[in-house]
Amino acid sequence: MRRKDLAEPSEGIWYYVWFKPAWELMIWDGPQRSHWTEWEGVAALLAGHYKIQGASEQSLLLPLQHSLPRGRVVYNNGAYILCHGDDFPSCYSKEGQVKTLISAFGLSKQALLGQVNDAVAQHEKMDEREKVALQAIIGPVPY
Repeated sequence: MRRKDLAEPSEGIWYYVWFKPAWELMIWDGPQRSHWTEWEGVAALLAGHYKIQGASEQSLLLPLQHSLPRGRVVYNNGAYILCHGDDFPSCYSKEGQVKTLISAFGLSKQALLGQVNDAVAQHEKMDEREKVALQAIIGPVPY
């Protein structure tokens, strides 16, 4: 789903997607969301934006769910944790993006109460090979 800040605190997943000429934050709320299942929709949006024709060309995007910055919000032991790969788009600061994610997932009140933390999670990091493969399909991405 394209970004729309949530009114209520929520768990969920997110991606920063390069829709030239800008990065767009996309979020999906709900604890059962997974990057694997939502990536198909992201790949379809990329194919449309970059005018990728043909099913075989579009299918090349499907295995690249680690090619863009991503993360998740989980609720554990009374606090929300913003898990990320510490590889936000270089044009943004980590601190600024943590604040953006807090707002996007409706966690501003919880953050003021000290109930939100961020954590680097290895499984959320981008994969270098997938980044190269994505750029071979859509062109340069300013990571």
